[in-house]
Amino acid sequence: MFFSNNKNDKSNSNALAYKNDVFPLHYQITQKTILTINNVNLNEIDTDIVWRIDNWQASESSYTVSLVVEKHDVTKCPEQMKALTNFLQLFNIPISNLLFQLNSQGFPIKVINQKEVYEKWLNLRNNELFGYDKDDTTKSIIAGGDVDFSNVLTVLLNSMPFVLFFSPIYGVDIFNNPNVQRINQSSQLFQGNYIGATLKSKPIAATNLSVKLNRSGSGVLDDYGKAEKIFKNSYKQITDSDFDYGYNINANYEYFKNGLLNTCLSEVKEQTSNLVVSKQSYSITLIK
Repeated sequence: MFFSNNKNDKSNSNALAYKNDVFPLHYQITQKTILTINNVNLNEIDTDIVWRIDNWQASESSYTVSLVVEKHDVTKCPEQMKALTNFLQLFNIPISNLLFQLNSQGFPIKVINQKEVYEKWLNLRNNELFGYDKDDTTKSIIAGGDVDFSNVLTVLLNSMPFVLFFSPIYGVDIFNNPNVQRINQSSQLFQGNYIGATLKSKPIAATNLSVKLNRSGSGVLDDYGKAEKIFKNSYKQITDSDFDYGYNINANYEYFKNGLLNTCLSEVKEQTSNLVVSKQSYSITLIK
């Protein structure tokens, strides 16, 4: 058997292992971001992404994964944000082809082709982005790119699609020893603030063919006092509400018996009060 719902059945392993050997694989990722203030939806942004997994090799204590971004399109955004959105789309070029080393649980610990990523960034900086480092409105973004692409793993682990896709669930007894993971994400409501969150995994259902998992948790701001000051100087004047911060993640997964991710549906919600809410919805689906 692959999974057992009987916790007393010691003859069956509850550990999931990646054993797929059919490549390439394609995943469709959709992301919808909505900012709601005073119960009015603002800044709706939809993004459509396609990843191609060319290989996923297992060794005794790690995995090596080759990932190619075939598509990353913003399909909907406010008119006033289109120029900025198109500009920021260029920053996806250096990370269009990635080679990861994962730990034994399937979580990224190294970008093997880090040197190639940084060289692509320098090429982009010296061509398509030439001169932007001298523009007062964009030079801080370029300087940020210099830092980010010099250690791109840190950036990717701050990107929710990567966090959701590379869940540390392999080799773990999912029934008797639920996985706990700490993540850091950028605040959508307070620029420059980060959120530390804890995700806990628990099984929902299991058969000989697949397993369904839930990963959920909450988070706290790294600088609560700074965020509260920003709230009082901006959001409170608009909503006349009290500061009541919350951050929650909820994700439901289905994995096949060979460890292959089939689907993931997730919602990330950040709010300063019930009148200022940022919501991000993600769907990751195996399409080929």
